[in-house]
Order: sequence, then structure tokens, then C-alpha cells
Amino acid sequence: MEQNQATETQDTTVAQVQGQQSQQARWRVIAPLVVFDILAPLGSYYILHAFGVSDVIALTAGGLIAGLRALYTVIRDRKIDGFAVFVLSMFALSLGMVFITGDARFVLAKDSFGMGFAGLVMLGSCLLGKPFTYYSGKRFYKGGGPEAAAEWDERYRTLPAFRANLVRIAVVWGVGLIAIAAIVIALVYRLPISTMVTVSNVVHIAGILVLIQVTRKLVMRARKAAAAQG
Repeated sequence: MEQNQATETQDTTVAQVQGQQSQQARWRVIAPLVVFDILAPLGSYYILHAFGVSDVIALTAGGLIAGLRALYTVIRDRKIDGFAVFVLSMFALSLGMVFITGDARFVLAKDSFGMGFAGLVMLGSCLLGKPFTYYSGKRFYKGGGPEAAAEWDERYRTLPAFRANLVRIAVVWGVGLIAIAAIVIALVYRLPISTMVTVSNVVHIAGILVLIQVTRKLVMRARKAAAAQG
């Protein structure tokens, strides 16, 4: 009996350690996104705007921070995957459109245009090849290391239910991103720019959090179904 208790204690300890490692891995992914993709662009706009810099330049500066971070990640990891290609392509396209239009409201709305396009890509990926969630999930799964990537590929190859759930999640995110983009773009062309700098981030963050919660429920449901099947 003592041996059984020792085994249970050991299993509990291992599970706790794995849970802590998984949480730390998630924060290592989330923290840079929050700092460089949300806080830095927002802060740079208000600082530059306070010094009299035009809206176009102040807003573009924030976008450069996020784009350069994505480029740095590719150089640091010495590899480029479908997710990185998409991020860098959207950055280059939006930056080019900024110089062509020179419109401050377009600069403010460009991330939402990119988000809407991302939604279309996600929906289209469900019909052509692997869903976009395969690539994004693989990048962030357990910190994105080689062993984690191999495990992700194996699960995708051998588990039909896993593949089906990735498709469902891609559809949810595709529809959700298009809806968020539509709301923000409509507001950008109706409210003052200084107001929308904050409001757009609030809507983006709130919408993404809702999508994350829906994704978690889909994942938990899939895990329960897999456990029930043995």
C-alpha cells in the first residue's frame, strides 16, 4: 500500500512539473507577442504623437517594431515555415500600402485588413492541403522544440480526430478573425484616430481572447473524446 501511495505521489509530482513546464512554455510564446505586437506599437504611437510626429509616421513606427521582431525570430531560429512566411508577407504588403496611400486611417486599419486576410487564409487552408492551424499549432506546441514538432507531426499523421479538430479550430478562427476585422475597420473610419489607436487594440485583444477560450473548449472536448475511446 505504501508503494502504491509512493507511486501516486510520484505521478502527481511529475504531472505538476509537466504542467508548470507547459505553462512556462506558453508564457515564453505569449509574452513577446504582448510586448512587441501590442504594447510597443501602442506606446510608440502616443510617445511620437506627443512630440508632434504625424499620425502616419507614428502608426507606421509601431508596425515596424512588430515586423522587425518577426524578422529577428526567423534569423534567430535559422528557419522559415509557413507561419513565418505569412507574417513577413503581411508586414511587407501592409508597409508597401502605407507608402502608396499615405493615409493615417489606412495605417491604423492595416492590421485589421491583415487579420481579415488571415481569416480567409485559414478558411481556404481547410480546403487546400493542411489547415493553417497545423502550422501555427506546431510552432507553439510545447515550446516549439524539435521533439515537440516531431510529436505534433506524428499525432497529425496517425489521429484522424486530431486532424478533424484542427480543421474545426481553423474554421472558428477564420470566421472569428474576419468578424473582428470587419468591426475594427468600420470603427476606424468613424471614430477619431487617437481614440481608435486604443479601441482597435481593445477589440483585437477581446476578440482573440474569445477565440482562445473557444479553442480551449474544442481541445478539451477532443481530449475527453479521445480518452473515452481508450
